[in-house]
Amino acid sequence: MTSDICKELGNNIRRLRKAAGFSQETFAEAIEIGTTSLSLIEIGKGFVTARTLAKIADVLNVDVFKLFLVKNDDNLDLFYQNILKKVEKYKNNKEKLVLLDAFLNVL
Repeated sequence: MTSDICKELGNNIRRLRKAAGFSQETFAEAIEIGTTSLSLIEIGKGFVTARTLAKIADVLNVDVFKLFLVKNDDNLDLFYQNILKKVEKYKNNKEKLVLLDAFLNVL
């Protein structure tokens, strides 16, 4: 049972990290752990302290409990929040916003 929880938590962290555009290296640095430790956490074999869990949630901009709730099914709210974060990066880049607007109009 415990290993199932660790695996699910690790899968959720990996999925959220990738959705946020972080490599393992940059994410590990952001949460102040080693890349090997992060890799072990993501495969469900590493120990996650409460401090590290809080940092993970903070960097991913989610509540800690959501790290345990995200499942393999499509989480539209999460997708939407990640899209908004990515769009925010371009708010001062007219060229990219024009391209993004054109793309969205096609949809």
